[in-house]
Amino acid sequence: MNNMRDNTIYSSQYPLQIEDGLDFISSHFKEPLFPRKIMTKDLGYQIEIFNKQEALEYFKSSRYEDCRINAYPPFTEYHGINRTPISFLMVDIDLKDFSGVEDLKKEKLLEKALNKALAKIKASIGGNPTVLWTGNGYHLYQPVKGFILEEYEIFYEFTKYLDKG
Repeated sequence: MNNMRDNTIYSSQYPLQIEDGLDFISSHFKEPLFPRKIMTKDLGYQIEIFNKQEALEYFKSSRYEDCRINAYPPFTEYHGINRTPISFLMVDIDLKDFSGVEDLKKEKLLEKALNKALAKIKASIGGNPTVLWTGNGYHLYQPVKGFILEEYEIFYEFTKYLDKG
């Protein structure tokens, strides 16, 4: 296995690693960082939090299992119209995507898919994403300079499909 998959954790350092990890992931997001929604294994649903310490408390109470933070703040729309530009891309490549293939081949296909995605991101937008091993595959995180689609005439025809309710 390569170093990206080394999930060794030393329990006395774990809370510090989680806080550093939250800071690192948050560094990919546009301001304001809070409020934002998080989810943990124990919660089983998303909850809005208003600062980093509150997120860390929920993460700790869930024994740091399956802790997630949304890439976007919760106030992204107004009267059914998106108000937040796309500023973050996340690509998820998992071993389960290669079902019906023996394990050794799955890992080779996973590595091939990762390299293909990295090359495509670099060629398409000049990006160099953060790559994280999740235990079952890779997450690629790429901040981007975005725009609000609904502000451009070329996308007006798609607004009829928005849920205005």
